[in-house]
Amino acid sequence: MGPASVLASNGARYYVSFVDAYSKFTWIYLIHHKSRVKTVFKFFKKLVENQTGYKIHALQSDNAKEYLSLTSYLQECGITDRLSCPYTHEQNGSVERKHRHIVDIGLTLLNTISLPLKFWAEAFVAAVHTINVLPTDVLKGDNPYNMLFKRQPNYKKFKVFGCACYPNLRPYKQCKFAFRSTGCLFLGYSILHAGYIGLTQDGNTIVSRHVVFNEKYFPYKDHAGKFVVSSGNAQVHTNIAPTLTAIHSPHTDNILSDN
Repeated sequence: MGPASVLASNGARYYVSFVDAYSKFTWIYLIHHKSRVKTVFKFFKKLVENQTGYKIHALQSDNAKEYLSLTSYLQECGITDRLSCPYTHEQNGSVERKHRHIVDIGLTLLNTISLPLKFWAEAFVAAVHTINVLPTDVLKGDNPYNMLFKRQPNYKKFKVFGCACYPNLRPYKQCKFAFRSTGCLFLGYSILHAGYIGLTQDGNTIVSRHVVFNEKYFPYKDHAGKFVVSSGNAQVHTNIAPTLTAIHSPHTDNILSDN
C-alpha cells in the first residue's frame, strides 16, 4: 500500500504485507520505497521458514513491478510465482481484503483516540498485531495465531492502543530525586523486546516490561500539544534496516507468552 499521503513518524510511505493462505496470519513491513520489496521478501522468507518450519511453496501477487522483480529469485528458490491477471484484483482477493481490514482498523484506532495521521504506522502495526489473534468466521471461529503456531494467545497482555501508560524509569535514573515514572502514550508492542512502547511528551520512546496502564484515559485527546515527534525518532522499532519495520511471530510470542 502507498504512497501514503502523510509521512509516517518513522519516515515510511509504504507498507507491504504477506498473508498465509492457510492460517491467514499476516506479517507487515513498513518501507520508505517500493524498491525495498525484494529485500523485504528475502528477509521474510528466511524468517517465516525458520520460525514455522514450513517452506514457502507459492507466492500470489498482482502484476506490480516490485513483485515482478522477484521472478528470478523465486525460480532460484523453487517457489511458484503466481500472478493475477491484469486488472483482475479479485484473483488476489484475500490480500486485497486484508489491506482494507488493516487500514480500516488502523484508522479506527487513530480516530477513536484523536491521534493524527502521522501515527498511521504505529496504528497499522497494532492493527495487524490484533487481527492475528482475533477469532474470525473465515477460520470457523479460530484465530490466525493458533492456526499457525498451534497454541492460543494470551489476551491478558493486550492493552488499549493510545491509552496512558507509566513505565518504570527508576533503573535508568542516576539521581535519587528523579521521578519513578512519567506519563506516556501507549503505541504498541516492541518487536525487539518483550515489552511495551511508550511515547514520552518530549518525543522519545521508552520500551519497558514494567508498565502501569490507565486504559480509560487517552492523554493525546487532552494534551496533544505536549507530545512531540522528532523527525529522527521512529516509534515503530526496526529490526532489519533503518527503512524497514516488521511485525512477526517470535516477538509476538514474547508479548503473548505466559512467562
